[in-house]
Amino acid sequence: MKAFALAIFLMMSSASASTLTTVSEIQGARQEEDILATITSRADRFAYARRLCRPDVDCSISLRLDLAGGAERAICTILSSSGMDRNAQGGFYCRIAETLHFSPVPEASSFIISFRRKTLCEQVAEVATPNGQRSETTIRRAFDVQGAALNNAYQRQLRKHGNFEAILKLTLTIETDGHISAISNEEIGGSFPAGFTDAVIDVVRAFSFCPAADIWHGTHNLNFFPN
Repeated sequence: MKAFALAIFLMMSSASASTLTTVSEIQGARQEEDILATITSRADRFAYARRLCRPDVDCSISLRLDLAGGAERAICTILSSSGMDRNAQGGFYCRIAETLHFSPVPEASSFIISFRRKTLCEQVAEVATPNGQRSETTIRRAFDVQGAALNNAYQRQLRKHGNFEAILKLTLTIETDGHISAISNEEIGGSFPAGFTDAVIDVVRAFSFCPAADIWHGTHNLNFFPN
């Protein structure tokens, strides 16, 4: 039996850990490292855009940025996207890109920046054991990556019932293909508005834990605290 706790406000992976950013086809005098540094300066905004993608799909986008000679801000064009709505979510990426502040250079320039959110299983594999068996760390990472859905359920309850804290203990059986075959719960601390526990269980049932060599049975505590 394995047990560990996770606080909702610690659920989100950092943008640098879960997103691959590349720069290509640079035209003009700009340097790749300078472009990447400018993108990193708005990593928090790009991280928010990344959260608009579902964790179980391949999510990527490529943008072309064009800067006139002496310009500090670029004009953005969406070249391709996957796993997101091109106009809504892709447009959000473009709007963020157009707020980037580049050092002016006399020569006009253009380049392509591409973002690819690592898949759930790629992120779980980063902390997996060499023998391919599940561990507390891989289960925690799977909850981390998919935690936005739990936080959304909690925020909806906060709007309906006001501030409350809750600690929910889950007992899980996870099959080799990554689906949950059994789940039970125990309300071990705080207060639980009507329907909250059922809403959390419904969210967790939809989680994927990626294929592994073993069937995992253990407990997992979810701690819900208002900001």
